[in-house]
Amino acid sequence: MVHGASTYFLNVLPTLHKNVGHLSVAFLRERHAVAADLEAQGVEPIFLGRGKWDVRVVSDLQALVRRERIELIHAAGMKGILAAKMVARRSGIPLIIHLHDANPVSPVIRRLQVASKRVPVACVCISQAVAAFAQSVLAVPQSTITVLPNPLPNDAFEDSTPLPWSELGLPDVDHASPVIGVIGRLSEEKGHEQLIQASGTWFKQHPQARLIIVGDGPLRNMLIRKVEQLGLEQNIHFVGHRSDVRRIMATLNAVVVPSHKEGLGYVALEAMATGSPVVATSVGGLPEVIQHEMSGLLVPDGDMQGLLAAVDRVLGDSELAQRLRAGGRARARDYALGPHVEQLTKLYAEVLAR
Repeated sequence: MVHGASTYFLNVLPTLHKNVGHLSVAFLRERHAVAADLEAQGVEPIFLGRGKWDVRVVSDLQALVRRERIELIHAAGMKGILAAKMVARRSGIPLIIHLHDANPVSPVIRRLQVASKRVPVACVCISQAVAAFAQSVLAVPQSTITVLPNPLPNDAFEDSTPLPWSELGLPDVDHASPVIGVIGRLSEEKGHEQLIQASGTWFKQHPQARLIIVGDGPLRNMLIRKVEQLGLEQNIHFVGHRSDVRRIMATLNAVVVPSHKEGLGYVALEAMATGSPVVATSVGGLPEVIQHEMSGLLVPDGDMQGLLAAVDRVLGDSELAQRLRAGGRARARDYALGPHVEQLTKLYAEVLAR
């Protein structure tokens, strides 16, 4: 599956590759879904094919550093960061770590990360919320942290052709039926289960409404059973992973982000760029992305009834919906790709100069 960090790699690496001259992109595990897209854009990924905790990945990376004459390591993911710290310490080359979320880490991982906190020269965090996590949980020195939000690709701001509902297997949906969507990995922190549980009363008030759930993940079967238990099969539809998400967003009356944890809130940004009104929980980096009442609506974490009430506001107030569309698109332009790559390239130069 393609997660938020994978989307970041797809958006940033091709442009970064052109800027820095030589970039080796190494993934610790087997060939990933992003490989073909990266290759199509001129980036050749290297897949080390190691298991989850295979310590041989360290020697693999050391060999890569020697073979490619690597001068700087930029590492992401807890396992990738730990392996990179070992290689950087042994090789004597600078290391930048990149934190894409603030998900809980096991006590063992935390101890290992804290014990090696002085190895990285710099730490990139995608939001202030992730920066706070880096300091409080991983003991990353504040002086090494740069907050650099994930950017949107250049085509994110192009107008998208709305997707006919029949292409999603919903031929009975008409323009009078409100359709909202949740887009993202089907995992516990994304809040799908709580939203579905709370939606029964809402659908009684909006019997013609539809909730489209886009994405896949470990909770898919459980969530489908939950919908069946509540008798909401006619209202809630699972459409799986889609490559035409922007077209779906452009068709929705609102994009709902019910997450309990978000490093930044990439789906919210994508929806804002397409001009879709966004209703989200105020967690993680989402309050940094969304300006309440201007570029979206925010509700407290876990308040699913409040989330659905906010959706009602969007559906019932065309002036509000239009304001959120315009404000969202304007706000999303603050997350353009070009300035992000420029700042990252500048950080590389600064680290190498030290």
